[in-house]
Amino acid sequence: MGLCEDCRSWSARYPDLTIAHHACYAYTGLVKDWLQRYKFQGDYRLAAAFTDDLWAIQKMHPQALFLPLPISAASYAERGFSQCEEMLKHAGISYVQFLGNQHAGEKQSEKNRQDRLGTAQPFFLLDAHKKYLQQEIILFDDVYTTGRTLYHAKILLYNNGFRMVRSITIAR
Repeated sequence: MGLCEDCRSWSARYPDLTIAHHACYAYTGLVKDWLQRYKFQGDYRLAAAFTDDLWAIQKMHPQALFLPLPISAASYAERGFSQCEEMLKHAGISYVQFLGNQHAGEKQSEKNRQDRLGTAQPFFLLDAHKKYLQQEIILFDDVYTTGRTLYHAKILLYNNGFRMVRSITIAR
């Protein structure tokens, strides 16, 4: 099976990056409702809803390190939790965190496609990243909308020596 249209577009834009993304579900129906209730309404019980999917991914990549995309300080202050970190905790999956998020503007969920694609690099590396350079990294986010957020992270990692980076989202 070939790359989807979106992945072909990212591949043309960043030919040096390996395209390796997997979404567990389409962002529709019950999945969309659960993720919105969990993320925006704080229905914390739903953090465990995708545990089996996360276990399956971990089983396919047993040596990989999960790296959840960090949320901004403003989002954390408003929400009180990092949705991706909490999903991994509920699944009992170890993860590393060596990315910071300095984004201080409008939330991605409040932007249209063009505005999302034009978003500046929000991420920076924390000092701890160097000890993971030779590891396979699985960037983990809840929803893939345009791919911009994941590609900001992939580009940053690639430019700093990481070569085995894939991304996983619950939905796309």
